[in-house]
Amino acid sequence: MSQLLDVRIRIAKRNIQMRYYLLMLWIRHKLRKTKEFSR
Repeated sequence: MSQLLDVRIRIAKRNIQMRYYLLMLWIRHKLRKTKEFSR
């Protein structure tokens, strides 16, 4: 039982990291676009 829980936690951590990474990329993309518009 504890092994299964450990695997779930590991998968959840990986998902959180991926979401954070995608969010950072999206924010960077948005900032780049706003900079281009402000010129």
